[in-house]
Order: sequence, then C-alpha cells, then structure tokens
Amino acid sequence: VNRELIALYIHIGSVLSAQISQRGWGDRVIDHLARDLKSHFPYMRGFSRTNLSYMRQVYEAWQGEDVIVQQLVGQLS
Repeated sequence: VNRELIALYIHIGSVLSAQISQRGWGDRVIDHLARDLKSHFPYMRGFSRTNLSYMRQVYEAWQGEDVIVQQLVGQLS
C-alpha cells in the first residue's frame, strides 16, 4: 500500500511539474488541483495545497531516479 501511495504522490508531482512548466505559476495550478481533488474526493485527506507542493518538490528532487525501493528489512541478507 505504501509503495502505491508513494507512486501516486510521485505521479501527481510529475503532472504538477509539467503543468507549471507549461502554464506557469500565474495560473495557480496547485490551488486549482487541490480544490478539484477536494471536491471530487471529499473524504480523502492529504491533498492540500501544501502537500501537493511537497509532491512536486519530491518529484523534482528525485526526477529520473528510482525512488521506490524495497523496505530495509527485505534488503537485509
């Protein structure tokens, strides 16, 4: 579940990064997406403007790297 949630966050971050690159900050991309997600999924939490901004920052920090790895306990021999 955690792996899929992280994959979702990375995907959202990539979409936000692309939209901001195309449309610019003036279009308030993150604000609009936060509002749309809240209206479509009123019982889900974690999609605030701040969290969406963090998702974009994480995507841009690790862009192109494999950030989803096996849990540490599984890496032990």
